[in-house]
Amino acid sequence: MVLLWGAYETFARDVFIQALNSRPALFGALLKSPLKDRFQTQQIFSYAALEQHGFSLEKKLGSAGADGRDFSSPALLRVLFQHLFSGVEDEWAKRNLAQTCEAPELWLLGHRRHVIAHRAGLVDDEYIRQTGDHQQVGEMLAISNAEIDRALWAVARVSGTLVVCSSHLGV
Repeated sequence: MVLLWGAYETFARDVFIQALNSRPALFGALLKSPLKDRFQTQQIFSYAALEQHGFSLEKKLGSAGADGRDFSSPALLRVLFQHLFSGVEDEWAKRNLAQTCEAPELWLLGHRRHVIAHRAGLVDDEYIRQTGDHQQVGEMLAISNAEIDRALWAVARVSGTLVVCSSHLGV
């Protein structure tokens, strides 16, 4: 579960970087969204950030925007691409993007990764509150093979959808 979420998180970060490096105008969609506070321009365009990128963000805006950003949050990844790719005109792709990004299996996967990585696999109150899972607080997180399969398919579906939406925008 940790490695599966890590693969998704890394892929999402790479798509984010590629999208903004090739289509910097997409950054405007983030600045008009509830995510604007997570991608503050004063950090991206600070002297240190500009210096790090040779005082040119041409084809580097995604790299600068991703620097120092945590992409491990299930809440962020649930909405990030819906805002970033809001300009996709294909209605099927937009609906599919919303459905795959908001898949309950992804939400559960992200929170399970957190419990495994940060709580040594012990279920806590926050995990129960966030997921509605019926496991008991203090017990070791139990994950069935079927749940692993569903998580794997959810990551595959959202990854494919991100590729389709990227291509619609010429990324």
